[in-house]
Order: sequence, then C-alpha cells, then structure tokens
Amino acid sequence: MIKHDLVVRRLFNIPFCCDPYEKISPLFKDKKFIVVPSGPGLSEIDTNPKYYDALQNADFALPDSGLMVLLLKFISINIKKLSGPKFFRELVQENTLKREHSIFTIDPSDMLSENNRRYLNSIEIPITSAYQYVAPMYEVSDIVDPELISVLEALPIPPDFILINLGGGIQERLGFYIKNKYSKSVNIICTGAAISIINGDQTNIKYWVDKYHLGWFKRIISSPNPYFIRYVKAVRFIWIFFKYHRTPEARIPSKVPGYSSKKRKC
Repeated sequence: MIKHDLVVRRLFNIPFCCDPYEKISPLFKDKKFIVVPSGPGLSEIDTNPKYYDALQNADFALPDSGLMVLLLKFISINIKKLSGPKFFRELVQENTLKREHSIFTIDPSDMLSENNRRYLNSIEIPITSAYQYVAPMYEVSDIVDPELISVLEALPIPPDFILINLGGGIQERLGFYIKNKYSKSVNIICTGAAISIINGDQTNIKYWVDKYHLGWFKRIISSPNPYFIRYVKAVRFIWIFFKYHRTPEARIPSKVPGYSSKKRKC
C-alpha cells in the first residue's frame, strides 16, 4: 500500500508514480520495490507474462518511457517523465548511502562491477566487493538464483538498498524474486544501465537530452547496432496502447508466451 500521499496511477495495471523524486525518497524507510520499464519493455507486456507480473507487483514504477508519456497525452493523462538516470542521480545523493553496508549491487560482469564500485566510492558511497554480486546468465523462462539469496542472507549487515544493474525484462523479474525470497526488508531498485550511463560505461545522456525524450536517439546514434532494433521493437507499444487505452487501469490479457531457451543478463 502506497503511503505518504504519493500519487500513483495504474496504467495497464502497472502502478506508475506521478510525483517527483522529492516525494519518493521519504518512502525508502518503508522499503520499496521500484521498477523502471522502458518503451521496449512495455512493448512486451502482452507476450511476456512473467515480466508483466513483476511490473504489476512492484510498489511503483517510474515513468521512464518518453513514448508512453507522449501517448498518454492522447487520452488526457499527464504524467511527467522520470527517467532511470535522473532518478539515479538523485538517489546517490541520499545521506543513507554514505553509510557502510548501505548498498548492494547486482552487476552484469566483473568489469562493470569493478567500475561501479570505483564510481560509487568516488562519490563517497562506501561499497566493497563483498556487497556486490555478478549475475549469471539467467534462463529467460525461469529466473531463479538461490546462490544470490544465500549471499544476501550471509551478509553481516543487511543493506538498505539492492541496486540491480541488469537489462530490462530480466532485472524486474529478479527483483520480484528477491522480494519474495530474501528474509530481510530492503529497497530493491531496478534502474538497469543508469549507473553505466552516468559513470561513462555507456553512452552519456545529457540532462537536456533526457528532458526532451531523446535518450533513445542519442543511444542509436552512439551505438546503432544494439539499439536500433531494440527501439524499433518499442514501436509495438503504440499498438498495445491504442488497443487497450480505453481501459488503462485494466490488466492486459497475456498471449501464450513464446519463451526462448536463450540465456540473458543484459
């Protein structure tokens, strides 16, 4: 149950937060599961029921998709975009994170784990490798990780935040898994590549680019091979939106999922 008068609007039964970061941060003491679905991710909510289920069971989602924000204007719903990178920039200024053992990161590789640790330490957020975990290549059909839960349970001091830095479609389901399996209450933040965008491992997105919903374009220009196809797929969300926009609070019926046997992490 969302408290503190946070404005949350369910769109396709996903609880999107309509407030700025300043209204969100007081909720951290209640330990929240926060997701940041992208346009490409939202384009799969009718074909990927496990991903969709994770989004619906988050305490709230951030309106990161500029495409979704623009489409909502067609049905007179105004939500201000709050991107993953913008949220992350505010999050790392929290005094809570300046304490030791306050944060635990889940990263896609040893190299990025080291880079993230170096970056966090450089902005006075103390973290050691003991509070980091490099995720395996998960089976898309069933994301479970008992080893991760064992690592979390063995920590001498539970973290206040678990920051999941994996790809969309995977991190939300992993976050939901942690929420159900970890015995401690903790904030679970699924901001994906936000930390890599800010620390320079991925394309740096300036404030004005993010503000005017052009992050997707900057990524395509900088790295066309991985991002062009990804954002072309996001166009499918326009079809989903206009098919179901008359009942935006209703759950979208899922099609029979065609899960791949391929493994994914980022």
